[in-house]
Amino acid sequence: MSEEPRPPSETLEEETEDEIDDDFLYHLYQGGELLQAGKMDEARAQLEKAFAIKPRNARGQNLLGLVYFKLGLFARAIEIYRGLVERFPRDVTLRVNLAMVYLKAGMLPEAGMELEAAIEIQPGHEKAHRTLGLLRLRQGKKDEAREHFSRAGVRGLERFLEGAGAASAPPPAEEQVQEARRQVAEAASEGFREIEERNFPFHGLDNAPPRPAPAEPPAGVESWSAEERGPRAWSKPPPAENPEAISFGPREFSVRLVGRFHARLSLLAWLEGEVRITALQKRFGGEQTQHGFGSGSRSMALLEGEGKAIFMAREGEFWSLMHTQGAAYFNEELVCAFGDTSSWENGRLTAEGGVDLPIFHLFGPATVVLHTRGAVRRVPLEGKALLPATRLAGWSGSLVPRLLAGTAPLPTGAWLELTGAGEVFLLEA
Repeated sequence: MSEEPRPPSETLEEETEDEIDDDFLYHLYQGGELLQAGKMDEARAQLEKAFAIKPRNARGQNLLGLVYFKLGLFARAIEIYRGLVERFPRDVTLRVNLAMVYLKAGMLPEAGMELEAAIEIQPGHEKAHRTLGLLRLRQGKKDEAREHFSRAGVRGLERFLEGAGAASAPPPAEEQVQEARRQVAEAASEGFREIEERNFPFHGLDNAPPRPAPAEPPAGVESWSAEERGPRAWSKPPPAENPEAISFGPREFSVRLVGRFHARLSLLAWLEGEVRITALQKRFGGEQTQHGFGSGSRSMALLEGEGKAIFMAREGEFWSLMHTQGAAYFNEELVCAFGDTSSWENGRLTAEGGVDLPIFHLFGPATVVLHTRGAVRRVPLEGKALLPATRLAGWSGSLVPRLLAGTAPLPTGAWLELTGAGEVFLLEA
C-alpha cells in the first residue's frame, strides 16, 4: 500500500525532520554553540556551511536568520524569514520575528502587516500586541495603540500613553524621537529571544556529533565587510513600475521625476525642472555610511523634485527590472539607476588574494536599471552553480554566495559559487 501524502506543515514545530547527514549536523551543532557563546561571525560561518549542505532545512534556516539579525544583516534575515513564513504560514513566532527584522530595517508598514497576521492567528499573543501598539503609537494612531497595549496587559496604560503622547507631539524634541526609536528597537531585539528559547535545536543532546572527515577547502572564502551584502530573461526592457515614468530608446532612457530617483551622474545628459541633486552615500544596516556610492563621474546621486531627466550611453544597453518581493542582489558596477525606495544596501563579497566584488541589494519593491554590454538571461537554480564573476548580473532567492579566486584548472580571475534555490541573472556578453 502506498503511503498517504503528508499535508504541508503549518508551523515549524510540526515539521518532520528529513534525513540528516553527519556533515550537516556537525556544522549546525557548532553554529548553535557559537551562537549561544555570542561568537556571531564564527556562528555564521558554521551555519552557512550547514545551509549549503541542506538549504531547505527549516531549523537551520531559523538559526541562520537569527545570526544575520544579530549581525545587522537585515536584508538576509528578511529573506530567510519570509521564506519560512511562506512554508509555515500559521507559525506565529516566525511572523512576529519577521516583523521584528522589518522594524529594525525601518520597514514599518511590512512590520505592521506581519503583526496583524500573527494576531489574527493567535488573538492573545501579548508580544505581537505590545509591539504593534508601539508601532501604531509611533505612527500617531493613539486609539489603536491603546487597544493593543490593553490586550498586551501593559500596566499604567493611560499614564504611559500620556507620556508617550507628549513625546510624539509636534515638534518633537530630538531626545523624544530617539526614545521612541529605542522602544521599537528594544521590542525588536526582545522578539528574537523566543527563537532561542523555543527553537534552539540542541537541548537534550548529551554529546556533540563527531567532526566529519575533513574535506579540501575551496579556493576562496566569502565574507561581508562592514557593508552588507529580478527576474526575467530580457530581450528588451520590460515595463517599469510606472510605464509613464520611465521610457527607453536606443542607448538611452528618460525619467519623469515626481519625487525621488537615484542615478549615476556619468550617464546624465539632460535635466530640466526644479530638481535637487545630492551625492549618495552607501548604506548598511538601515543607516548611511561615510563611504560614497561610487566615485568621480561614476558617483550615484539622489535626484529630488519635479522635472525630467534623460540618461544616455555611448555603448552598451539598458535593462529595467521591476523588483516586487523578496531580496535581489546585483553586481553594483552594473546598477546605473533605481527608483524611490529606502530598502537598499551595499555589500561586498571577498575572496583570498584581495579579490572582491561589490554587491547592491534590494529588500523592497523598486525599479532597477542595469547598464550592460549585452542581454541578461534568467537561469533557475536549485543546488550549486559556478560562474565567472564577469558573467554575473545578479541573483534572487535563497542563495548563499561564495567568491573564489580562480586557481588551476580554473582560469585566473574571480569566480562565484552560488548554493541553494533561486534565480541567477546571467550576462550573455
